[in-house]
Amino acid sequence: MVLSRRLFIGIEPSAEARAVLAETAARLPEMPGVRLERAPTEDLHLTVRFIGEVPEARLAAVLEALRTAASATAPFSIGYGGIGVFPEDGPARVVWTGVDHGVAELRSLGAGLDERLRGAGFELERRVYKPHVTLARVTAGTGVDPYRALSHNTCGVDGVIQRVGHLILYESRAGAHPRYAALERAALKGAGP
Repeated sequence: MVLSRRLFIGIEPSAEARAVLAETAARLPEMPGVRLERAPTEDLHLTVRFIGEVPEARLAAVLEALRTAASATAPFSIGYGGIGVFPEDGPARVVWTGVDHGVAELRSLGAGLDERLRGAGFELERRVYKPHVTLARVTAGTGVDPYRALSHNTCGVDGVIQRVGHLILYESRAGAHPRYAALERAALKGAGP
């Protein structure tokens, strides 16, 4: 019996974007003394809002917030570009590609989700939203931080644009493959099923 679920709301990359993102992850260079765990292709996603642990009894409130925010938002386009790492200070733990087109729309959509989720009593992260797709995690290293110096010219996905017509409620499942399971798809205003 599931008592709670670890949830987030995100966007599924288009088939073209997913292929380029996976190729970009595969092209990340191996570095001496560093172990890099690339994200499985089927797990690639763009997080719009992380919600966290949600008791099963509160799932309906999350679904309502998802559907309401999606139906109030017109479809828009996003473009992927650049390479970065998290955290911004200290040794890199995550290597990602960002969004360089459609950021204002993503932030507006996120604000709409925040309003609805907070209105339903959910406590959300206060960090500044940085739209990105995780390409890999640095799982071990010598303290050297080689991925911070990567150039998006050698590894980036610049120029890949996709239309966003749906939001997805994902569940993060530790130890499972794929790690992220889509629980619900919500169409943006006028996007159709």
